Amino acid sequence: MKPEIIKKIEQLGGKVVLKKTLSNLLQNITFKHGLYLKDWEFYGVDEFYQTNISLYSKDKTLFFKKIIAYFFSNDEESPYGQMFYRGNKFTPYTKGTKDYKEWISIFSDDEMVNLTTINKVCNDSTLEFVEIMFSNGFPDAYYICLSDPNPNNPTVFSTDHEEFFYEIYNEGTLEEFLNNFLLQDEFLKIVENYIENHLV
Repeated sequence: MKPEIIKKIEQLGGKVVLKKTLSNLLQNITFKHGLYLKDWEFYGVDEFYQTNISLYSKDKTLFFKKIIAYFFSNDEESPYGQMFYRGNKFTPYTKGTKDYKEWISIFSDDEMVNLTTINKVCNDSTLEFVEIMFSNGFPDAYYICLSDPNPNNPTVFSTDHEEFFYEIYNEGTLEEFLNNFLLQDEFLKIVENYIENHLV
């Protein structure tokens, strides 16, 4: 995998355990917190500010430390528009796997699955994936195909539970995809600007 991608993952707060195969590498990336896209819409900031307004007026430094700890947690029950890294292998076409038994009736039905977007990049009849991200928004699941012809910078595909693997979107390369996320200092800067210009 490209060194720039490894560096970006680490800048975003992730830990990378280097492995020989794309599959093992993706399954061994970990994050202790959610991630926010650059077009994030400040979900939950108004509520956090109102709850901690006295702290904001007394100690802004402590307030913003607290807001980072609050939003960059691993709390998947509080949907603030964040995304969470998964690293789960998904093998609906691989015989003998749990996924194959569970999904083959769906994935063998051309009316239920449309892989055209993926096949333009990965022309392989035995497709295997790693789910790298999920979110509470649309789309809600992001995958990398393990037969991607460019394993050093594979393409990210997204789909949604309502049209799972029927409507598929090409999100660009992994490097491009990761560049859409806010670093914590970038997150803090836009939140501070939002509070000062819209809430105070």
